[in-house]
Amino acid sequence: MKARRILLIAGWAHTAENLSPLCSLLSGKYDVQVTSTAKLLCASDPSLQTLPPASQYAKALYGLIGKTTNEAPVIVAWSMGALVAIEAIARLGLAASQLIIINGTAKFCADKDYTYGVPEQNIRAMIASLARKPEELLTTFFRDAMFPETGRSQEIERKTRAALSIPLETLKDGLSYLLRTDLRQILPEISVPTLIIHGRQDKIIPFAAGEFLKKNIPGSQMVIHDNTGHSLILDQPAMIVEDIHTYMEK
Repeated sequence: MKARRILLIAGWAHTAENLSPLCSLLSGKYDVQVTSTAKLLCASDPSLQTLPPASQYAKALYGLIGKTTNEAPVIVAWSMGALVAIEAIARLGLAASQLIIINGTAKFCADKDYTYGVPEQNIRAMIASLARKPEELLTTFFRDAMFPETGRSQEIERKTRAALSIPLETLKDGLSYLLRTDLRQILPEISVPTLIIHGRQDKIIPFAAGEFLKKNIPGSQMVIHDNTGHSLILDQPAMIVEDIHTYMEK
């Protein structure tokens, strides 16, 4: 029997290689492909410009899936990757057999009508810091992402080094995408069976943002892990694999 396909999408400041532990655990049973939002931004295909209005990220994801398989994959999308997947499915009709959102949101920035995000000025400050002190910015980001785990300075340093391999303009574009993107109104258009996984201790995207997704994506299901944060996909890959396998095999 042909193995089901899974496409993993890493979030902002992460390389596709960062998802290798999760990929390794899944690859024994599934046909796994990995990408990242940084890779999607770098994908260039003039034919994608004929698609309906959407970000370069969403169009590149549409092109990637269309080129790699005739079978709609299960999309497992983390953080910013989840925003891209939601956009591609709702705005471009991207084919997916299931959508699994990990620590995702429909809108990264908070406003007076949406309190489940960070203030816009925080992202603008990150963009400014990226130009002046990128290593310091990324170190702070990964420290927050790894909360509630603390004291793992070597792991933070490793992730920072990996992130610095991504062009600064690419990292800046990702922050700009997070600043401007608001997908709340198109959530009801998602008809793909959806599972939402979120860490209750997430300091990057509050778990209430995941609950908002659950409330607004028809028929979606949700799993909240109490003692984990934004990096649970990296720190607890076996737990995530169990969640994915349980949902896919229902």
